[in-house]
Parts: sequence; structure tokens; C-alpha cells
Amino acid sequence: MEMRKSYSLCLFLVILLPCLGFASDQVPFIAWSSTNSLQSIPRIDAGHIVNQQSLQQDYLDVLPMDQPHNLFLIVMDKLSIDDITRYSNAHSSNPDGGTLTHLKSAMQSSASQLVLPAAETIDLEDDLRSRVSGQVVELASPSLKDLKLDSTKSNLIIIRLDSSPSESRQAAMSSLDQALLQILGQIPGKFSPYTVVLTAQQPSRAVKEKAKPESVNIGRHLLQTAAPGADSNYTYVNYTEGACKVYFYATGMKLDVVNVSRLGTTNVSLPYDGWVTDGSECKNTTIKFVMSHNDIGGNEIKTFKLTMVFNQTLGQYKYWVTESVEITLNDEFNFPMDTTDFVPNSLSTPVGLSYHCSDLTIQENSTRGSLEDKVRLDVKEFQVQPFGINGEKFSQANDCVGYFSAGIWMGLIVTIILVLILGSGMAMLADLKVMDKFDDPKGKTITVNVSD
Repeated sequence: MEMRKSYSLCLFLVILLPCLGFASDQVPFIAWSSTNSLQSIPRIDAGHIVNQQSLQQDYLDVLPMDQPHNLFLIVMDKLSIDDITRYSNAHSSNPDGGTLTHLKSAMQSSASQLVLPAAETIDLEDDLRSRVSGQVVELASPSLKDLKLDSTKSNLIIIRLDSSPSESRQAAMSSLDQALLQILGQIPGKFSPYTVVLTAQQPSRAVKEKAKPESVNIGRHLLQTAAPGADSNYTYVNYTEGACKVYFYATGMKLDVVNVSRLGTTNVSLPYDGWVTDGSECKNTTIKFVMSHNDIGGNEIKTFKLTMVFNQTLGQYKYWVTESVEITLNDEFNFPMDTTDFVPNSLSTPVGLSYHCSDLTIQENSTRGSLEDKVRLDVKEFQVQPFGINGEKFSQANDCVGYFSAGIWMGLIVTIILVLILGSGMAMLADLKVMDKFDDPKGKTITVNVSD
């Protein structure tokens, strides 16, 4: 039993996470059953798209529709795999299901389950209708109270769940979970054996594989070639006000809040898009850059705002430095961050260059009396430039690693040690003295006096 729960947990968390993106006619196909019919189905690699023919032959053909069986097809108007991973707390190290608690519970308790992050389901309903030998029932609500089915045949029950256009995605996922609670509470016993399929008519948002914009250059120091094989998911924010420009780029941002009053403890990966720069402003040599999001998907934390103030130094050699960094949560909790946490020192770079850091950690200034009491932001492939932008892309990058990285220092130290060893050996060889006198059989024998 524990092995089955562990397997379903891995299925729910690991298979859902690596979805890379799919076209507008591809939606998730999530199924679980009270039988073992889904166990023999071949699993797919991360990012693989299941086409219509493969869906029919490799996945639908294994459903036991030639014997008494009830197939519940739940069709949402809009659903993407991003909705599942985001609102189920799948990115958390100890996920509890989040908004989709009952979906997770249903998959864990089922005998077999299947998750296809992206599948072509154009003719799915027609195909399933042709496979059943009994009734086909369409419902507009999750109530199964008055439903009567032929228990000697296979039946198809189609349940359509539509969300309001003004409803947020989190609210839609909450409504889905409540509908699943109502449906799944009526199925066992009365409608067994059964299989439940969750899919949608279209994705909640069109997710296409995004190429890096020309304005993004990731490199070390003065090298500006993009990193090969970089993830296509990223956050890119461009603030422009007249001649003032700020570019911000990251491939991932993770917020950790531990033991903060009224916020509790949370761990959330910030969204890639949907950021706004309201509140940003430019004044002479000072730029206040604000990027905020109104729905980051957290249970306790709904809104997030990052404020960075940049100053340009005056003098013969001009640098831009980070004056302050502040994080605001839920529009009321302000946390000044420590800029000295930027590696190797405070974020500063010559005017005309951008700043890049592969792994950047921004820690809160005050620990409020406890090292476990903290707010921290981890940023992957961080790059920012507030001054000296020419054109529509980042300037050359000044990297936080520096010219002498740990690897370079290791190589230099090992080389120096080997050179010292070689030099010592050569010095010893040069100091060797050989005999300059030898016995002559025709001459006087060489006598060496040795005192006692």
C-alpha cells in the first residue's frame, strides 16, 4: 500500500513538472481507475506530445470497454498542465496538494493512473462514444444523485465544467477540486468499476516554445553567446520611460518565507509572465525599478513586488550600484533585503555593462532574532542593466563569478606546486658532484686517509 502511494506521488509530482510547452490544440489527459487497466500503458518522456492516433491506439484501446465498466469523462472549458503543477503545490518539497487536494488524493488511492501533459483530444468524445456498449449520458453539473446506469454494459458519463470568464485560474482550480470531491464521493460502490478521465476543450493559455529574445545575452564577463540548451521558460521585464531603460531577466525565481508572522512558512516558484512595472521611475542618476505580480499562486501570499533602486556614481570612472532591494508581500509586508548577499560583493558594475549571475540569493536584512526566521529570494540566471543600454538588448555582461573562479584558483595552485617540485628536482640535479680523480694502474695508488 505504501509503495503504491509512493508511486502515485512520484507520478503526480515528477511527471507533471517537466512539461515544456505545447500548441493551442493540446491539453492535459489525466486518468485514474479502480482497476489495473492503466498499469500496462507505456509512459512518456518529459515534453512528449501524444498525437491523436497514439492516444487512440496506445491509451484508449486498453480501457475495458468490452465489459461492464463506467467511464467518467470530465471536460473543462480550459485547462493547462501549468494549472495542475502551479495550484497543486507540485514545486514544493513537501506538497500537500494545495488547491487540488482531492485530485491528488483520488490519484493516490486509485489502482492505476496516467498523466499525459500534452495530448491531441480533438475527436476524443466521439471515439469514446463509439467504444461503449451501454448508455452515453451528458451532465452539466457534478451531481450523480439521479443517475441510473446499466450495470451489465460499459457506460460513458460526460461531465462538463465551465469556468466564469472573470474567474481567476486559482478560483477555477478550486471549483474543479470541489466538483471532484462531489463526483468522487458518489462513484465508489454505486458505479464501480470505473475510470475517470480529466481533460479540457482548450488550454487555459497558449503555451508555445519561446525563443530567447534578442534583448537577452547570457555570458561570462565579455562573452555574449547564449548558453546552449538553455530552458525556454524565463522572465523578461522591460521598463522604458523616455531615454530611461531597465532590462531584467531570469530563468527562475523561488521565494522562501519561514516563520514570518501572519504569513507563516511558504515556498513558491514565481510565475514567468504577468509582471508589471507600475511604480518604476527615473530621476537623474537614480532609477527605481519595480516589478510586481498580483497572483503568484501561494496559499498565504498572493501578491509579490520587488523594488530595486540603482544609482550611478559620479567621477572619471562611472559605475552603477544597487542602493537598495526590497520585497513587498500582499501589498503590506515590506522586507528590506541585504545587497551584500550579492556574490562576490554588492551588485555594482561599470556603466555600459549589464550584470549577470547564474545563482543569486537575496536575503532579508533583519533576522528578527532567529536565523530560522527569514525571507529569501533565489534567482537563476539573473541579469539586469539599468544604465548604458544601447539598442534593444543587454550590453556585455559583468559576471558575479569574477575572473578568478574556484576552478581557476585550483588550477593555479596545482600548477605552482608542480613547478616548485620540478624546480627543486632540477636544482638537486644541478648540485650533483662527480669524482674528478681515478686510479691509474701505472701510477701511484690514490690513498684516502680516514680518521677514526
